[in-house]
Amino acid sequence: MKRGLIYLAVAAAFGGACGKGSLETVSTPTLTSVSSAPAPTTQGDKQFNITGTVLSIEKPVCCVPDAKIEIAEGTDAGRFVFSDAAGNFVFTGVNGGPVALRVSKAGYQTWSEGSMTLMADRKVRMELFPQPPTSGSGASATARCADGSWSWAQLMAAACTSNGGVAYGVCPGALCKK
Repeated sequence: MKRGLIYLAVAAAFGGACGKGSLETVSTPTLTSVSSAPAPTTQGDKQFNITGTVLSIEKPVCCVPDAKIEIAEGTDAGRFVFSDAAGNFVFTGVNGGPVALRVSKAGYQTWSEGSMTLMADRKVRMELFPQPPTSGSGASATARCADGSWSWAQLMAAACTSNGGVAYGVCPGALCKK
């Protein structure tokens, strides 16, 4: 499921420890990418490292262990690693150029990003959204409420009115910010 980028401030000093800090309301899974070295003018036959952390956006923010992080497109397509107990992962020796990543774990929506051009070592933070439940008729929830419950409302004004408001809209869906 292809998602757009939304930058998210997790905590002023998120040090990799789960459950610390606060989370702003968001509407789609995110990627924050920070290059740790200056980008060369051409990547040629160069190889780089991709390191990062997989987090759940649920409050409190928590690391996601055992998530599968896969290089979905690019010359290294098919390579994968799993996040450790702290949600961290490392790909070493990744060929430069266009790279798409995909993260999956049972209980979470699959996250993918295809707009990364690898021209230097990269550090990424991937934030996963829980898989929304379905109703008895098979309809998927449209929003996560601030109190952790789910809503099936089709209009924002009707969603989570007695549950602390909408934490985020489920994407794709009627309440997803576009």
